[in-house]
Amino acid sequence: MKQNNLISGNIRKQLIKLAIPLTLMNLLQSTYQIIDAFWIGKLGKDAVSAITISLPILFLIMTIGMGINLASGIIISHLKGKYNHQYNNPELNKTATQSLLLIFITSSLIGLIGFIISKPLLILINTPSNILNDAENYMKIIFLGNIFAFTFMNFSMIMRGLGNVKLPTYIIALSVFLNLFLDPLFIFGYKIIPTLNVLGAAVSTLITQLISSLIAVTILIKGNYGIKISLKYISPDIKTLKKLLKLGLPASIEFSVRILGFIITTILVIPFGTTYISSYGIGSNILRYIMIPLMGFSMATATMIGQNLGAGKYKRLEEIKKESLKILTYITLSSSILLYLFSNTIAKIFIPNNPDVIYQTTIFIKIISLAIFFMSISSITTGILRGLGKTKQSMIINLIYTTLQIALALILLKTRLGVYGIYLSHLVAAIIMAISLSIFLKKINFKIYKPYK
Repeated sequence: MKQNNLISGNIRKQLIKLAIPLTLMNLLQSTYQIIDAFWIGKLGKDAVSAITISLPILFLIMTIGMGINLASGIIISHLKGKYNHQYNNPELNKTATQSLLLIFITSSLIGLIGFIISKPLLILINTPSNILNDAENYMKIIFLGNIFAFTFMNFSMIMRGLGNVKLPTYIIALSVFLNLFLDPLFIFGYKIIPTLNVLGAAVSTLITQLISSLIAVTILIKGNYGIKISLKYISPDIKTLKKLLKLGLPASIEFSVRILGFIITTILVIPFGTTYISSYGIGSNILRYIMIPLMGFSMATATMIGQNLGAGKYKRLEEIKKESLKILTYITLSSSILLYLFSNTIAKIFIPNNPDVIYQTTIFIKIISLAIFFMSISSITTGILRGLGKTKQSMIINLIYTTLQIALALILLKTRLGVYGIYLSHLVAAIIMAISLSIFLKKINFKIYKPYK
């Protein structure tokens, strides 16, 4: 199988070639939720509420595994750069096997604990009694499938570290296609398949995750893509596991902080009423989708930085930084203009028959459109730091940003701005962070960084 070479050649083409599949993969993963929401919506508002109240808890707990998977990709990218022309290098194979071992242990523990505490957690957050049973059953099945979800995520990060981002995208596309058909079968039932309602969405997700993980593990066992897991590396290697945890735990904290930040700002909006809650929710979802291309380029930058650091190509690291910033500047400025000009039209797509919500959503979208460019600076910076193996610094940046945004929201909502202060906190925090990080990016000296050992 032909190996991807990211340590020489045209940087712009390579970044785009990596970023497009990564963006598509992130979009496809988001499609899971859209498909579930579409079919669950047909069961009524109680069913939708059961899923809605479960997701933040599930995401928050699952961030633990996300950090470890990110660490796998970072170390693999460094090793790929170092052993660029060596097919199935023993050190690469050992790292991949150990990362899967760690993910197996971690996801099993998270799944077991999550399964046990699902109901107590839902009771703790005052889940209404009429949706408690559905929410509990949904969470328990998702936690059971935790091991499959994390296994595929680990595979995706390993492939990304190698520079192969198309293969995981194909598998994700297959699983989304299967989910599209399995969801209605298990939710509403068909012939010998019983009607499971909300539980059916969880069962459908479990089946597709199982299939994806089996395909992923089979690929890694065969070793046709430059890396091969083996039983001879299965015995726990403390040194490798420590490396994975040292890089992974800060990343897990970073992901957790992001989710907590969204939860807190949403809570701040609640006292202003359902119109503002709806507009903030719609606007936040739009922001999440806008951030997907930024995340794609951030991941592409991290992969290229990681491999070139491993290969000792320090001059090329500087060129990657500059090219990444140029590309995202073009993308974000054009996106900002379009989003600002068509903000009202976009708002109407999400909620066509409520003028008040449309008006408030339009205001939020316009504010967000002004913030996108500044957010891209943070996105590229975290991508560079992750590629360098500096997940602790990346965590600190996101912790500062989230804290700053919440603090600004608390201050501004007490002024005449009211709820608009919460909207503006996104823009002001993004500008402050962009100015600070621009200074950091200008002064960064790549020569002081070494591949992760």
